Order: sequence, then structure tokens, then C-alpha cells
Amino acid sequence: MLTNSKMPHVYFVALKGISVGGKRLQIPDWVFQIDQTGTGGFFVDSGSRYMCLLETAYSQVLGAFAEALGLPIVGSPIPYLSACFEGLPGSMSIPSLTLHFQNGDLHLPLENYFVVVKEDELSCLAIIRTPFGGSFSVIGTITVQNIHVNYNVGKSLMTFTPTQCDKL
Repeated sequence: MLTNSKMPHVYFVALKGISVGGKRLQIPDWVFQIDQTGTGGFFVDSGSRYMCLLETAYSQVLGAFAEALGLPIVGSPIPYLSACFEGLPGSMSIPSLTLHFQNGDLHLPLENYFVVVKEDELSCLAIIRTPFGGSFSVIGTITVQNIHVNYNVGKSLMTFTPTQCDKL
């Protein structure tokens, strides 16, 4: 975990990159770093539903999914989500999503980054642009569903372990 004097109550993590379909995106390092003024960074927020990325990262992630799927982006019936694709997961090959942290990789299950709208036969990317002109990127609750997030404050370490939460 990283500390930020501007937001001492928030648990920041050292995200080093993102891969879509096994291909590491060329997102500049500064996008996920906390700068000297305490701006920026990547943190876990149980009050945010979706993963929020700064525009520089979001546009690359969205572009990688659109290219891999070969489908046009359509609007979403779900508030905040702006990128959907026609079809359900069984009818298309949705690429993997991996978050690369300083101490390891988190390979996300499909349901942690795509939301299905069955009645409209849409699959929507559960990642949004950081709203309201924000300067941070966020891991939201959908991103870590069925993942045990362990905060070891004494060791400044956060770990992610796949878990079936309904079996706990």
C-alpha cells in the first residue's frame, strides 16, 4: 500500500499497468502515480461501484476491448456506463483483463469487468472514466467481487485472493 498525505484515510496501491487480452497497454507510468502535490494514484474504494480510470488509461482500455471484439460501441441503459457491445458473453469472445501491481498480477474474472444487460442483449464494460474531473483512479466493488481484499496496514500490504464470497 502507498500513503498519500492529502488522503491519509485511503488505501492506495501501486498499479504498474493493465493488460487486455494478454497485451500490456502502453499507459504512461504517471497515470497511476501519486504526484508531489498528493494528486493522482490508484486506490480501493468500497463506495465506488465501477473501476474508474483517468482518461489516458480509460481510452486505451476501451480501445483495446473495441478492437479485440470488433464490434461498435453502443450506449448503455445503465447509469454511468458508456461503453456497451451488442451481444452476450456466450456469443462473443471477450478478452481477459489483468491489473499489474508492484507485487503481482490480478487476473479478473469476466463478471468483474463486464456487466450483462440480458433484456437488451448487451455486454457493458464495467469501467468508467474518472467522473467529475477527478484526478484519481479507483478499484470499485464490481472489480473486486468474489475477491478477498486483505489490508495489512502494519506491513503496508494489500493482497487480492479469489474467493467465493457466498461460501464464506
